[in-house]
Amino acid sequence: MTCIDHPCRDQNLILQRGWNSAGNKTLLVSATPPSVGRQPASLPCTACCLYKVRQAEMAEMFQWVSFFGLGAVSAAVMSSADSSILASSAMFTRNIYRMTLRPQAGDRELLWVLRISVLVVSGLSAGIALTVNSIYYLS
Repeated sequence: MTCIDHPCRDQNLILQRGWNSAGNKTLLVSATPPSVGRQPASLPCTACCLYKVRQAEMAEMFQWVSFFGLGAVSAAVMSSADSSILASSAMFTRNIYRMTLRPQAGDRELLWVLRISVLVVSGLSAGIALTVNSIYYLS
């Protein structure tokens, strides 16, 4: 018999957090009595109590997991955007500027062209992101 089929699933379990005399964190699980006029409910089974305790403890931990998860997703998105901008600028600098516009350009000049093209591509990308309502209109 699983906890879902168990009669204790209808009981409301109260989880109370507190501190004991030794200063350790405690968690007290108790069953609330049913509505007035009914027989008192039996104590909940161990599996239901364990499920409720896990649920209460995971809710506290979930905010930190979601915080770091959102940070990881943000880092991945920024890394992909940065790679796209740098790749576009590098292709412009090598394939267009160096090969066709100025073949005798030195390394220092190419570095400055790359830096300027990163700024231009970033500005164009930000402008497109702010003005286009949907990505479906880009094609």
